[in-house]
Amino acid sequence: MSVLLDTSRLPAADRAEALQAVLTGATAPHDLRLLDAPENIHARLEHWQLDPAVALLHQRSSGVSHTRTDRHARKDGPERVVFVLHDGGPGRYIHEERAYPLYRGALYVTDLNSCYSYARPGEGSARIIQIERAALGLSVEQVQSAAVDLQASPLYNLLRSHIAHLCAAAPTLTPVDRANLAPVTTRLAAALLGTTALQDVPGARQAADGYLVDRTILYMQSNYPRHELTAEEIAHEHGVSVRYLFQQWSTHPQTLAEALLDIRLAAARTLLTQQPHLPVNVVAHRCGFLHASHFTRRFQRAYGSSPTHYRQEVSRPVRS
Repeated sequence: MSVLLDTSRLPAADRAEALQAVLTGATAPHDLRLLDAPENIHARLEHWQLDPAVALLHQRSSGVSHTRTDRHARKDGPERVVFVLHDGGPGRYIHEERAYPLYRGALYVTDLNSCYSYARPGEGSARIIQIERAALGLSVEQVQSAAVDLQASPLYNLLRSHIAHLCAAAPTLTPVDRANLAPVTTRLAAALLGTTALQDVPGARQAADGYLVDRTILYMQSNYPRHELTAEEIAHEHGVSVRYLFQQWSTHPQTLAEALLDIRLAAARTLLTQQPHLPVNVVAHRCGFLHASHFTRRFQRAYGSSPTHYRQEVSRPVRS
């Protein structure tokens, strides 16, 4: 994680200028106004680079206004597209002369080379994904066309959920996690725009379906300790029906339940090795098994030995 700015460390008189400089560097040249009294101004901006083409940002601040005009656009900005999940009170967003109301939990898209205005009075935050346009494989016109009605895409709720989960998980993501998540994120974003834009992107629906399987696996890897985890919850978290979730899983070599079981057993095997004094029933509980006897049967079937015997074999010193 990289904290690009935390104004709590700065004198009140310097906060607006510091935020202007940091946001211009992180996004594109534009004018910024802070809408509160100087003593109430505050902002925190965090940044995670998933790969060279994909970045994640989380901005929390007092009231703020961003404006990119023709004056800024006369100089080329970065060839990036930003997806903003708004988390704040009502406000106003204008993109290429079209106005949209700001709603909490709604998703907005902007091409950073275009003209835009974003005004949010009061406390709030924005969770943002920035993707190089070349990685999306889309033209400026396609992005602008899609921005008019993002909610028309069947993938709208999927990307909203994905951005929210990414920001929540970002502080704990490993380099391997980030490398795996970048192409998944790019595919989903491109599919969303492609299924919304007037000119559809070939293969967008298939890319999104592949994303759903990837995202479901990631969700199960994050939530396997909860024994009450269900397909209904997973489908709800991703904005799809249970039937649709199972349809996409039909192409996977395992059922959804089998994949979750494998994730839990792999976690248990690691825990047995790393914490040799932890009782087997506690290992079972921490890995999402309601009953230790069920855990033992499943573990023996998968690995050919009981959890206790497996732990003994792994910890036994090797004789030369």
